[in-house]
Amino acid sequence: MIVQIAGLVAYQEADNTRGTDRRLVDEGDTVTSFRGEAATFLRATRARITGKSGKVMVRWLDGNAAGTEGEYYDGVFGLTVEGILTCGCPLRVVADEGHQEGCAERATVQ
Repeated sequence: MIVQIAGLVAYQEADNTRGTDRRLVDEGDTVTSFRGEAATFLRATRARITGKSGKVMVRWLDGNAAGTEGEYYDGVFGLTVEGILTCGCPLRVVADEGHQEGCAERATVQ
């Protein structure tokens, strides 16, 4: 199956017992590394897929690297990067379960 990815989105998992609440991370939001260092989220650069972590670009706000930009694995900041298909369905859902209910692509792929 060939799919077209329309874009990438990054989510931050909420601190809860079920792990189901997620917050969309936007360009310019401050994110914190597992070391407690603050950085400005710039963009997502690669979605998580089987066997590969997602990646993000950030600009460091703290420490010796303050002001520098770099690409890091999404897990460094507690983020999850997902690909969104042109139909609007998340890539990971389509790969695991198929297109979502109500998606126009669902009927053509079944």
